[in-house]
Amino acid sequence: GGGRKTITPRFARHFNMVSICEFDDASYKRIYETIIDWWAKNARLDSSVETKTKTVVAATIDVYNSIRAALLPTPLKSHYTYNMRDLTKVIQGLAMVGTPPKTPAELCRLWAHEAMRVFHDRLVNDEDRMWFLNYTKEMVSKNLGLKFEDVFRPEGADKNAKVEVTALQEGLFG
Repeated sequence: GGGRKTITPRFARHFNMVSICEFDDASYKRIYETIIDWWAKNARLDSSVETKTKTVVAATIDVYNSIRAALLPTPLKSHYTYNMRDLTKVIQGLAMVGTPPKTPAELCRLWAHEAMRVFHDRLVNDEDRMWFLNYTKEMVSKNLGLKFEDVFRPEGADKNAKVEVTALQEGLFG
């Protein structure tokens, strides 16, 4: 049952078993900071934006670790499995943008868009989606050092108006 089929030792002897331990955060950080540094150099990002690229990597790793711990797979949510490929998709999404971000706020919106594309789009109920939106809001201030309201306030809106966390769902990068 469960789709798990055992193979006989006689058959298994023809193959090699390769196993890799899960990377620690320092390894993830080194891998993705190297990639994003290369992108920042080739995209000729402004220095104010380039200084935020390492914090984007830290925020992505934090989101990845938190979502793996908080939103575990269940029979109804069996697709809540996350791996290094998800981190790569976020960083690749940043690097594939046509016009590089010109301000730290644009980089933050781009990062939030990519994180939502990779992680949020997989979530199946409103409770999990709200958890993710609130956590993303927390990462904007904690890791990126920006005010959520300043980054995600719609153009033309009152400067004193409160920006709800659902603004993340409404805004696309641009």
